[in-house]
Amino acid sequence: MQQNAGARLATGDVLLFLHADSALGPQVGEQLAEALRRPQVICGAFRQRIEASGWAYRWLESGNAQRAAWLGLPYGDQAIFIRRQVFEKLGGFAEVPLLEDVLIMQPLRKRSWPVLLPGPVYVSPRRWQRHGIVQQTIRNWLILAAFSIGVSPQRLADWYRLHDQR
Repeated sequence: MQQNAGARLATGDVLLFLHADSALGPQVGEQLAEALRRPQVICGAFRQRIEASGWAYRWLESGNAQRAAWLGLPYGDQAIFIRRQVFEKLGGFAEVPLLEDVLIMQPLRKRSWPVLLPGPVYVSPRRWQRHGIVQQTIRNWLILAAFSIGVSPQRLADWYRLHDQR
């Protein structure tokens, strides 16, 4: 709901959705302008830089970039951008408590494969640090697997919140 409200108030032709605990790198504006000079580019995202040291975080960054590039499925923490006209045609984000990024990227990637720009977008490591890198990654994969077999985003969000409270 918050992202749709922000999109309604925005005045530009391109919408960029940035998580509150993330920050854009200094070259992002130039990269975005260059990509959008090509009319066939309607959406995309950026490579991440998780703000923590260690090879495991670099491995996560690489895996997330590969998922976005190979599957055409960047997630919200990669700072998704979409041309306004297309966003509005799609009706904006589904108003669900979780996985709205996946739900909007699925039809978008059928229209035009999302570009993955170098960025970076700087991402907070807090969930991986709190729950453990392996545990958090498995948790994320389980949520996606459950969603792919039909578990509702509401039910998954309830489970996600319960896990965060532990």
